[in-house]
Amino acid sequence: MERFFSASVFLFLLCIIAYAQTPLDEYFPSDWMIRKVSIESKENTERISKNTGCKISSIENYFSYEPQIECEIKVYKAIDAKEARKLYNYFYDTGLKRDGELLLTNDIVYQFIGDQGILYKCRSLFLEQKEIKIWNVEMNLVPIRIADDSDTIKLLRALYKYEIKNHDPASITEIRKLRSSFVFGSELSLSNKIIDGIKPEYVFDTTYTEKIKNDVIKFTYSDIKSELDIPKIKVKAIIPIKEFSEYVPESKIDRSGLTFPNDYWPSDDPKVLSLAKDITIDCSNEFDKLTAIHKWVRSQIQFNGDETGPRYGTLNVIDKREGNFWDSADVLTTLCRSMDIPARQIAGWVAGTSNNNHNKVTVVGDSIGQYINYSAANDHIWTEVYINGTGWVQIDPVLPFTGVSYNYIPFFIIEDGRMPATYWDLPMVSENK
Repeated sequence: MERFFSASVFLFLLCIIAYAQTPLDEYFPSDWMIRKVSIESKENTERISKNTGCKISSIENYFSYEPQIECEIKVYKAIDAKEARKLYNYFYDTGLKRDGELLLTNDIVYQFIGDQGILYKCRSLFLEQKEIKIWNVEMNLVPIRIADDSDTIKLLRALYKYEIKNHDPASITEIRKLRSSFVFGSELSLSNKIIDGIKPEYVFDTTYTEKIKNDVIKFTYSDIKSELDIPKIKVKAIIPIKEFSEYVPESKIDRSGLTFPNDYWPSDDPKVLSLAKDITIDCSNEFDKLTAIHKWVRSQIQFNGDETGPRYGTLNVIDKREGNFWDSADVLTTLCRSMDIPARQIAGWVAGTSNNNHNKVTVVGDSIGQYINYSAANDHIWTEVYINGTGWVQIDPVLPFTGVSYNYIPFFIIEDGRMPATYWDLPMVSENK
């Protein structure tokens, strides 16, 4: 028995040594919890050095145990910084480099292996300075005040057909039929987040007035042009993004307006209140509540495959435990508001992705990101939550972490649940080099 006990203790200690969540300061940020998995053999390292033409001294494999992310990390240590740069370029030139997958620091090349969204997060945690990107967006918008979501999607598709089929009669008939279902608008609330002194810029082909409140700029338009009696506003925008960063507004936010229930976000419904209390029962602060709600939405609301379809309604989604991306954002927004945590939504795009329904992406130039015409499938809606002492935190409910990377491009700021516009044609999104 004593021998069995000693053997068990020995094995237990081995497990602790192998799996201990010990920061390895040589390779990783000091607060990163990881475990060492394996070291490539000398023979394998020499083989990879020969194949790549780079002098690699060691290759080690790790697995991250960060609370919000899990990914495999390969660490290639070169003999010096020059050889590390050669190795990085080799990965890039041979197509093994995807944006966010590799990181070069001095004499080390890190390779992150996992879900693409997690790769962005991993890379961001390694960087002392969060990366800033500036995006150009150009499109024609149809401002909407009142419409059913399903009719809005029908109009979007009809207008798209109208453009690509050279104004064919069938498309014109369809648009005229749909037109009577809409009350068109004259206002848009857009992102006004100033990133390290860089302001968003908007240019329109119509006259307008503007009103700025913190990070939201509200445009009211006059003399809007129209075609087929459908209003049409041409927009050119320059939008700065800083990855995985909070945003602190200059003045006090309207907490009551950002927690108030409405038809889209019924945060005062008894079922919602009861569910939110159950989810956050062990939470003592706003961020813990947000984390618990986020985890519940991601684990309990199953994606139904309908990426671009209409919303099913928050209560229906909670009951059925399934919905599309927008539905998940609705549930997250509603549950946060029910806990008196200010929440709203952002509508924009996720650059560099393609989805099942409309996965055609036209690329002009040498590489993706120089000039891209994205389809409607790259549209996305995510949630933004205000945490006292932190500021606005963006969250995509389908990802396992808080914050979003620089490929999330915000445009509409939605504080009442209503989508204020649809596209006349497909947006042109490009990185401002």
